[in-house]
Amino acid sequence: PIQLIPIFGLPLRLADWASVENWSWQSPLLTEVFKRAEENGFVWSSTCTWVGHPEVFSRPAVSFFTLLRLEDDLEEHGYHIFALPILALHFQLANAFPSPVKEAVACTAKLRLARMAGECRLRQAYGQLREETAKELQQIPETFDSFKEELEQVRSKRAGRKGAEDLDPAWINIQVETNGQLSSRKVAAPWGLGELYAYQVWAELSKECLHHAELWMACTLTKEAERHAKVYGDGRTLRDLAVTKARIAMEEGNHSEAVRILRELSAADLGQCSEAAVLLANAYEARKQPFPAQEIFKEALAAINQSPGTKAAVKKPKVLGSIGGSTFKGGSEINMPSFSSKHVLAQCCISTRQLHSELERLRKSQVTSKHWVNDMNLAIEKHFQLGEELVGAGFYRRQIADCMNFLEVMCKMLEVREMDLNRDPQNAAALTYAGLEEFACRMEQAIAATQPSTDALLTMTLPVEGIEQDVALPSEILVVRLEIWHARVLALRRCIQANGKLHRRLQKERMKRVASDPKNAPLFAVCSNEGGVFGRSLDQDSASFGADDDKVQKWLQLVEEQISEEEKMTKFARAMAEVEDSVAKVSNAVSVLELAVQQADEVEVVP
Repeated sequence: PIQLIPIFGLPLRLADWASVENWSWQSPLLTEVFKRAEENGFVWSSTCTWVGHPEVFSRPAVSFFTLLRLEDDLEEHGYHIFALPILALHFQLANAFPSPVKEAVACTAKLRLARMAGECRLRQAYGQLREETAKELQQIPETFDSFKEELEQVRSKRAGRKGAEDLDPAWINIQVETNGQLSSRKVAAPWGLGELYAYQVWAELSKECLHHAELWMACTLTKEAERHAKVYGDGRTLRDLAVTKARIAMEEGNHSEAVRILRELSAADLGQCSEAAVLLANAYEARKQPFPAQEIFKEALAAINQSPGTKAAVKKPKVLGSIGGSTFKGGSEINMPSFSSKHVLAQCCISTRQLHSELERLRKSQVTSKHWVNDMNLAIEKHFQLGEELVGAGFYRRQIADCMNFLEVMCKMLEVREMDLNRDPQNAAALTYAGLEEFACRMEQAIAATQPSTDALLTMTLPVEGIEQDVALPSEILVVRLEIWHARVLALRRCIQANGKLHRRLQKERMKRVASDPKNAPLFAVCSNEGGVFGRSLDQDSASFGADDDKVQKWLQLVEEQISEEEKMTKFARAMAEVEDSVAKVSNAVSVLELAVQQADEVEVVP
């Protein structure tokens, strides 16, 4: 069917927002139409505005950073396809700035649009945007020389001030009245944003380049942005650039440089604090120094607990501690502050990384006592606690992603421990097949705990209308990947059950052989009385009683065999149901993943 739409109509589908040619305000005819309408008095220029209007943004600098945060939040919650119209508006924002800031803002918006289109498997739009941005990125370093005069003017203005070489303060002291008395309180310095400078856009663009593996361009932009920020004395941007430089150093394998950069940070916001803590811990662990990493986790969590924005303290229930070497110790009831969603996200990012560090320690350590099992149980409980906090704060996508990372680490660990048991079951200490099976069941419970997040994610992030193209959204792919992990965990548990049953059978046969061995026969045996007291054998007297006992034993054995056969059939039926469920989940996952692959193949064939 032919659909007639106005020449300046908006895209009908959300997926169409990924293509620049579908944006009606990009047409020069729209500007001409509104211009003639103003001249003829059909619209009022003082009140009427549209996306292509040059004064549609009253505060362009604030709009730039606001749109960045909005796009990051949409991505965090799984609304990738809903971010496409926002990115189209972000691209239009570039017209509100003079060159060369205009080109840098447009390139940043296009790179983000390309990444979101790639996440939604819109391969054709992604390829087209990448070709355009590749050329635009190469032109940005050519504009560096045009800022020499501007930098000299800034140096001259700052030279006459007191403390011209100092950066903008990260903290200020304010007077707060408490119980009728004034006291000094240290708070974060306000962000004075009046004009958008090129180096601020380069700082954001360098972070986006890392997502596209543009390491050289990210290094170039970061270096130039840092030089400009030092001239302006912009401490906030310098802290952001320090984290970006540390990420680049980690990508290059220069862990010592990453440690040096992050150790120089004197202040950070919530996002920078969590990211810097994780990067610093990764750098130390890469250098085989796990102890400083644990100290970093503790310091970062303590800083978040004391950060502004917390609410009144609430009482937490008692948690049973471990006498082993676990990082997650239990203790008595304590008062812990409740946090906003941003605080919860930063705290969970650090705690999740700390949890993986603890699991890595348990994987490398030997199972010598029950302390290892207790530490494993504490680590699993910590994972459940983090999941509850994420769900409570509304981070459904993050809980599912963290659960899959947890399952990946746990599966590797259980597979290694199972191989150790199969190789030498006698020297396994406190490790048993029953214990491994219990851990596998806890992994199933972890997957079941994500069911509310799965339902909420699919309900909220899949649009009812406007997605007629064959698009595989990131939330769908995330859910089917979790289903694949569920099938793998079920298979792992069945494998552990089978190996445990085989081990018990072999152990039982070994005990039978030991009992039937003549070398292990009793040294003394009771002999039968031939004549007895009354001329009759004692064996003959007990023969009648023995016959009755044999009948009872045979009946009990028959009943026991019937019960065991019924239990065997029940377990077999349950196992078959699990296998059928796993096959269905894997089949559904394959159909969703094949959709993205087939779409990519079809795009390559189209001329």
